[in-house]
Amino acid sequence: MDEYDKILYDLGYYASDPLKKEQIKRYVSEAEEFMYEAGVPKCKVTSRRAYAVKSLWADARDKGTALHLVSKDSMIVHLIAQMK
Repeated sequence: MDEYDKILYDLGYYASDPLKKEQIKRYVSEAEEFMYEAGVPKCKVTSRRAYAVKSLWADARDKGTALHLVSKDSMIVHLIAQMK
């Protein structure tokens, strides 16, 4: 089971849905790009904290609540700060 399948499962979807899997891949790519731009080293983008960031990002984007993803009090911002 790869990272995308785990995130799909965490969000309550089946990995056999190819359209949803592609959508989650895009969300994970967005999260990785955001982490790189925030200064997270490439070696830490595969860590457990990075997985949490990707999962939270994909969940928020999937629910349509992405406006609060990067506010100063968000969990994502705190996790990224710990990875720097």
